[in-house]
Amino acid sequence: MSFIQENANLVAGGLEKRNIEKRVAFDPAILYIIVQIIVALVELYNKCNQTPKQAHASMKSLNILERWYLRRVIRKHIDDTEMQDYIGGKMFDSFAELGATVTEEEVVKIFEEAQTK
Repeated sequence: MSFIQENANLVAGGLEKRNIEKRVAFDPAILYIIVQIIVALVELYNKCNQTPKQAHASMKSLNILERWYLRRVIRKHIDDTEMQDYIGGKMFDSFAELGATVTEEEVVKIFEEAQTK
């Protein structure tokens, strides 16, 4: 299993912790969407010329633009409004929680792996 997939499972676990049914949180389509969101976020950091170290510091405490962009990316990848209402906010919270707990070494691995996706 790739490192990004492992982190996608952590986000899905965060969904389950936030009272989303396990069968929904760990659905292959949801996991695929989470992987796409992770790659999109790495692309954003790359476009902003941020190193993994800078991205790690930024993930610890998301600023208002990063929060807005994360919500936007989640809405973009979950195109069904009912599903957005059901898991969108909880997915945002799960991503924010993961960003606050991820280590700098893990961010480096995510950046490296996202370059190949």
